[in-house]
Amino acid sequence: MISPIFNPTRLCLFLLPLSLAACSAPTTAAYQAYDTGDFEEASSTWEPRAEEGGPEAQFMMGLMHDEGQGCSEDDETAAAWYRQAADQGHAAAQNNLGLLYLTGSGVEHSNEQATKWFARAAEQGFAPAQTNYGVMFLVGSHVEQDSRKACNLFLTAARQSEARAMALLGLQYLNGEGVTQSDSSAVKWLRRAAHKEDSIAMYNLGLMYAQGRGLELDTEVGIEWLRKSAELGYPLAQEKLSLLPPRGQVDFK
Repeated sequence: MISPIFNPTRLCLFLLPLSLAACSAPTTAAYQAYDTGDFEEASSTWEPRAEEGGPEAQFMMGLMHDEGQGCSEDDETAAAWYRQAADQGHAAAQNNLGLLYLTGSGVEHSNEQATKWFARAAEQGFAPAQTNYGVMFLVGSHVEQDSRKACNLFLTAARQSEARAMALLGLQYLNGEGVTQSDSSAVKWLRRAAHKEDSIAMYNLGLMYAQGRGLELDTEVGIEWLRKSAELGYPLAQEKLSLLPPRGQVDFK
């Protein structure tokens, strides 16, 4: 027997780090080097610009230290670069600095600081931060819990094609939290996110197919979505697949 559709209350599963989305490109050669994995060349261009106070270069130096690209992974150095860019209003840096505060990586853990930086980036229209800020409202982390406001933020980000926002909006429709419950709207948003390879959307769309909820029951399609989610590393999908009985004996009711 399959478990109920997942309810999005596990904060750490939803927050979105940014890599290169929505960044301007004043140093095209450096981005080309970055994209081809020549991090030393990219760093040689960005580091002097970052030291001169360029927020985009500061963000990229933060990102490279955050992800250990061309250098050892160093959360403290990443946070320092992100902060310099964030203080200048760089939305992506603000978002990533918020994530470091949320996880206590390179800075002292602080949900309050995380919420503050997500809010600043979200106010600039930055979709990943709007999604993250929405999650903070969803769980009531240093803001008053407000599912409707969370949904509004998810919708705003989803309209910018942010896959995780689409997935979370779909779950809100599925559970009737902050919006009027609607299986058809849930399917619409989960399907859009799933086709953008969002693992949470794939998992929940698979459950909806397997349960015949909001669309025609199709166990095989449901299991296939679960497999795709599991391949992307989503633990609930991996667990669900490991518990399935042999083919032909599956009961999702």
